[in-house]
Amino acid sequence: MNTNQIWKLLAKYLSGEASSIDKELIEEWKNKSEDNQKVFRLFQKVWIADSNPKSLKKVDINSIWLDTWAKIESKEKESPNTTQHTIKEKKERSGLIYQFGKYSKYAAAAVFLLAAVFTGIFLYPIQQEVLSESIIYTTGVGETLNLQLIDGSDVLLAPKSKLKVLSGFNETTREIQLEGEAYFSVESNKKKPFWVYTENSITKVLGTQFNVMALLDESLLEVLVTEGIVGVEKGKREQIDDIILKEGSLLQTDEQLAKYEIINDIQSENYLKWKEGLIHFEELNLSRITDRLERWYPVEIILKSEDLDKKNLTAEFSSSQPLEEILDAISLALGVEYKRNESTITIYD
Repeated sequence: MNTNQIWKLLAKYLSGEASSIDKELIEEWKNKSEDNQKVFRLFQKVWIADSNPKSLKKVDINSIWLDTWAKIESKEKESPNTTQHTIKEKKERSGLIYQFGKYSKYAAAAVFLLAAVFTGIFLYPIQQEVLSESIIYTTGVGETLNLQLIDGSDVLLAPKSKLKVLSGFNETTREIQLEGEAYFSVESNKKKPFWVYTENSITKVLGTQFNVMALLDESLLEVLVTEGIVGVEKGKREQIDDIILKEGSLLQTDEQLAKYEIINDIQSENYLKWKEGLIHFEELNLSRITDRLERWYPVEIILKSEDLDKKNLTAEFSSSQPLEEILDAISLALGVEYKRNESTITIYD
């Protein structure tokens, strides 16, 4: 693809008007090089500003475009190997402003910034990408969200979860807050540690892969390490790490870190089934089973008796299964019954 085609495709992608073929072309272009991936991340970062329009309201699209090309031509004149642009090419450049007219002003602004990056005129240098304002990502019941942070780290957010990327992210540290569950693949950077804050704990890494489950409704904290080393501590981040976890280790505790257990050499795939849309219970009591089901299905499940909480189960279901099908299987396995009244389900002996 030539430069003009890339701009058009990016604008379509950004405005939500890209076809499936356009999306495939963007993915193919993005995966061709690390530079393309960095530019794509910048592309996403600028688009986020659309949620805070005041940051782009004063952008003069025509001025940016013309100024960018003026700088490009100035650089070309300085080079002995410059290829002269024809009048037709220059007209095509100026005409691009109007071709973006059907997209939002913010989409156009994002594309112009990317154009400057591609041509070596860094309006916002990639190596200094820092988040100026906090960003919050949320998922609803039964939803997951795949996202890439501006430092290149990947996050998969589980159902009914909230991730807040704090302002100043990627400046000297990389700090986020989590409620719910998420799987992290953190880009290695020893100079900028990665901090995951939950209600009462901090998970600290430099570059690794791990899963954090911090469920306030269950007062539960689980940290599973699939690659590298992770530190988990209670209290302020200046404290020395309380708990060190290595690859294949699982920390299970309450959010207060009052008591905890570390299980080594576990079958980590059983705890990551949710990434594949599977609901896996590993020796969970009925109370926690119902809490997990409420994350995948829009219902409230009530246990009629406290004795029901003593029943444990190991099982696995697909999130695409009807809830009644899952409840029938649980009822049969644990010897209980249930009754449904619209969005409320009651389980009893």
